[in-house]
This record gives sequence, C-alpha cells and structure tokens, in this order.
Amino acid sequence: MKPFQLSLLDREECPRGVPLDVWTLFVREADRIRATGREHYGARTIAEYLRHNAAIENPGRAFIWNNNWTPDMARSYMRARGCWKFFEIRVSPASKRAA
Repeated sequence: MKPFQLSLLDREECPRGVPLDVWTLFVREADRIRATGREHYGARTIAEYLRHNAAIENPGRAFIWNNNWTPDMARSYMRARGCWKFFEIRVSPASKRAA
C-alpha cells in the first residue's frame, strides 16, 4: 500500500490533542470505508480496528489512543469531508438542559 499523505486542510482539521499520526490513520481508514459505498459506519469500530492492527504489526510497542479522541475525530472528519451522518453523533445530556 502506498503511503497515505494528509492534505493541508486535513491536517488543519486534526482535533486538538490528537497526535497527527493517529489522525492520519483514522482519516485513511474512514476514507477507505466510504470508498466502498457505505453511508454510515462506527468511529469506534475504526478505533478498535487500528488498535488491533497496531498490536499485530508492532508487538510490544505501545499504541496510545485516548477513547475521548474518537468522537472529536468523527466530528472533524465529517466536517472536513462534508459527510454529515457518516458517523452517529450523540448529543450530550448536559446540552439538553435548560439554561
């Protein structure tokens, strides 16, 4: 597989605190899944797939992935690609409360 390079716009969409290498892997996998014609997929499924592959390909090497990054990456990806609803976004219960 040829190396995957993020565009400058994709780099700018990288959520705060997420390492660029993790963001790159996420974008590459999400793009591959969308290319199959799927209209909806799970961001956490991508995260677990990447964790699994990292453990198989690099045994003994730590692969750091904070579970809190996944929703931010899903939102950033959909914003960058204009594919709202590709990932399901849940509304925080706190945002439903009256001010």
